[in-house]
Amino acid sequence: MLENKPLAVVTASTAGIGLSAAMALAKSGMHVVVSSRKAENVSQAVALINDAYGPDAASGIPCHVGNKANREALVAFAASRSAHIRALVLNAAVSTAYGPIFNISEDQWDKMFDINLKAAFFLVKDFNDMLTAGSSVTFITSIAAYNPIPGLGAYSITKTALLGMCKTLSVELARDGIRVNAIAPGLIQTKFSEKLWKHKDQGKGEAMESNKISKFLHIPMRRIGMPNDIGGVVAFLVSEDAAYITGETIVVAGGITSKL
Repeated sequence: MLENKPLAVVTASTAGIGLSAAMALAKSGMHVVVSSRKAENVSQAVALINDAYGPDAASGIPCHVGNKANREALVAFAASRSAHIRALVLNAAVSTAYGPIFNISEDQWDKMFDINLKAAFFLVKDFNDMLTAGSSVTFITSIAAYNPIPGLGAYSITKTALLGMCKTLSVELARDGIRVNAIAPGLIQTKFSEKLWKHKDQGKGEAMESNKISKFLHIPMRRIGMPNDIGGVVAFLVSEDAAYITGETIVVAGGITSKL
């Protein structure tokens, strides 16, 4: 069991936004439980975090969040580290179809809802006994929840639904002193989003220059985001500085959805 370190659990945390969130939470002094589907990736991420922030900064377990037994194993692993959890970050997501929305198959639709929505809900439910006053739940949704992205219609629907889940659970858990918020990233340069920031000149799939993409997408800050742009916001929402924030979604998109 951990001593003198609050516990954080981050799903899909071996690369991209999830790894950035895990690194930021470890930097803030938490012990982070890292998880993703592949054991090799988990081991590499744990080693990276421990090298950066000390030998007790992270541990990890493989977890396919769409698998009930895997989710239960993740909860048991976290419980072996601490009786309580300070931060739960739900980052796992898939996008199984790209193109006109009615081209999607029923299996593709079901998989997206299983991972992006159902798994997120049941992880909060399964971790509920470990959440106490002062704990924080953070969903990673997407700017697509507000502005559907052409070719990603079903994915956009799952992310909009996640906003509703955040609102509902924030009210449900507020009486116990547990906060629930969400972050909606814009275009972030990760492997997951590469269909949106790579072009395929002569089949090479070369990365476009950040300023060219930002001009094409009308991003006021004139660059695409990086995973670290999200990790810091996760750390803020988990911290005491955000103690009176719940039920909110913070858009981190370089101004692309600026509104009153």
